[in-house]
Amino acid sequence: MMSVAFGYDYDEHNRLYNAWNMTHASDRGRDSLECTGTLPPASQAIIAVARAGAGLNADVDMFFDVPASVIQSLTGFRYDQPVYDGREILFTRLRSLATA
Repeated sequence: MMSVAFGYDYDEHNRLYNAWNMTHASDRGRDSLECTGTLPPASQAIIAVARAGAGLNADVDMFFDVPASVIQSLTGFRYDQPVYDGREILFTRLRSLATA
């Protein structure tokens, strides 16, 4: 099993670049988490909760949800929770945040 989260931003020349990455690959161990770049603010707290849970549940991969939880902290949405505020979420359009 693998879970991944990543974020992009614009530099001073308005060029899009990869600002951060977070990858969990369970075949590298239940507590594997590779991170690069400047992670979002909630990341450290989410990682700390996973570490604490891993100490209590040695047979459970607590780090699989870390990338999804980081994305949820930024967007309010999560891939495995298709209902928000009592309604099913349907995405119909993709647009750039730079023009939003």
